[in-house]
Amino acid sequence: MSEMSHVVDPPPLDRPTRSIERFTEAPQKAWLQAWDWLSERSNPIAVKEARQSLNSNQFVLCFSVTLIAVLFWTVLAVSMQLPNAYYLPGGLLVLTGYFVILAFPLILVIPFSAFRSMMMEAESRTFELVSISGLTAKQIVHGKMASSCLQILVYLSAILPCIVITYLLRGITVNTILLYLYLVVLASVLLSAIAIMIATVSRQRFLQVFANLFVLGAQLLIFFYTVGGTIVFVYSFQMTSFITTSIVVAIGSITLTALPLCMQCSAAAIDFPSENHAVSIRVRFLIWIGTIVFWCAWVMIQLESARSIYVIFSVLLGIFLVVGALSVSERGILSPRAQRTLPKTLVGRFALTWFFPGAGLAYVFLTSVYASIVVGFIGFAIVYSLQTPVYQGEEAAILAGIATLSYFCLFTGLTRLMMMVIPRHIVGRPFIGHVIQGLLFVMAPMFPYFMVLAWNDFRTVEYDWHQFLFATWTLTELDSNGFSATNTRAIVLLALLASIVFIVNLLLCGRDVILQRVELPPRLQQEKDSAVQTQVREQSPVGF
Repeated sequence: MSEMSHVVDPPPLDRPTRSIERFTEAPQKAWLQAWDWLSERSNPIAVKEARQSLNSNQFVLCFSVTLIAVLFWTVLAVSMQLPNAYYLPGGLLVLTGYFVILAFPLILVIPFSAFRSMMMEAESRTFELVSISGLTAKQIVHGKMASSCLQILVYLSAILPCIVITYLLRGITVNTILLYLYLVVLASVLLSAIAIMIATVSRQRFLQVFANLFVLGAQLLIFFYTVGGTIVFVYSFQMTSFITTSIVVAIGSITLTALPLCMQCSAAAIDFPSENHAVSIRVRFLIWIGTIVFWCAWVMIQLESARSIYVIFSVLLGIFLVVGALSVSERGILSPRAQRTLPKTLVGRFALTWFFPGAGLAYVFLTSVYASIVVGFIGFAIVYSLQTPVYQGEEAAILAGIATLSYFCLFTGLTRLMMMVIPRHIVGRPFIGHVIQGLLFVMAPMFPYFMVLAWNDFRTVEYDWHQFLFATWTLTELDSNGFSATNTRAIVLLALLASIVFIVNLLLCGRDVILQRVELPPRLQQEKDSAVQTQVREQSPVGF
């Protein structure tokens, strides 16, 4: 046998092996390298939700209905204006119809789809599977939010060419188009974030029915108001004459500061209850409420009316009551690992104690923030009245500030005391807290009112000091009569009762105040030190 017969040729490389090498090798082109970098750092929940939502029957049906509605309205609106469309501007009517059609998916469909998507995660119990993976709670909620934003872009890309064509029909301005798109996109994003937050809070089955009805009813109401506002302010009037640059900036800043707060609350609701989410939530709340207070002061300057103070404090009272019901319902459980993040210095504990988890600390924190706002508005009203003699609003600021602060301390404090009786392992605590606070706010004034009504043989009862628990009636009387004898007596009684409730809550939150920082266990500390030393040796030059 010859020598050549012993030479064996190497086997040919099969196709699967070449494919594996092609996918594992680093790409040579720059755009492929950028694409790989982006794909590796993309949120997997966002990719999964985008694929599911864009391939779902709900999206296909809604997108098809939207396009058919755009086509039908285009033919109908143009035919209605013929033959005048050749001579007269007719773009405003066509544009109004497009805006109404666009409001349907952006205001109604996309937020409710985000709510149902997060609710389906709770119904199929996939949170438990995701919690043992490498994904964090923030990645989950941000992925859901990214999917909603992607759907907004898809609907905008489909309807924007038609909206641009209406500019050629004359009668509209570019500012009107951009202003409406700006407002409706912000509304859609904010409603999606709120819907996701409600879905994460109501993960229990007995709450899902109430959450579905509430979200759907609220979004239907907002959609009808949006349609009515579109017809009134776009078609009947010019939006640019009502909405100035300052209002646009105010709406944008308040919305953009509310989004991180909603996302953080959603992440805290689906994360482990023993994690420390209180600090991040309260910091974001401070930023959001600070933005609102800044623009409220701007409204006071622009209107130069003392009555605007009562509207401002009524809005702030509503916000703090909703946030307070959520805060006093938290469990306040903190794991030893989370206690390692607590400050250990005296200055740090003095400054950050009220940011720690705990219903009592949350109540004191919100009360301190509201009291700071009241003091700030009173000082601002006094200084501004000295600069502008026409404006005399210091009396209104004192009365409205003290009254709303007392109502918050009273009703939220009583809610917290009642929530202490409910065991911490009970599910649906935020829902229970809102129900208790709503009942207190509505039913507490009814008892003295019906007593006086029965005493007067059920005749018409005028306002007197014993109706001080009636928030809306009291604020109306304060706005009308100021420091009258009856109003002064009612304010004193209200402030006294609120102070008693606040002191009781302050004394009962001592367990949360004495929460100490837990140091790292010795074994974990040794592993951490050895890991740091190994990293330093690997990064140091050879020979050193």
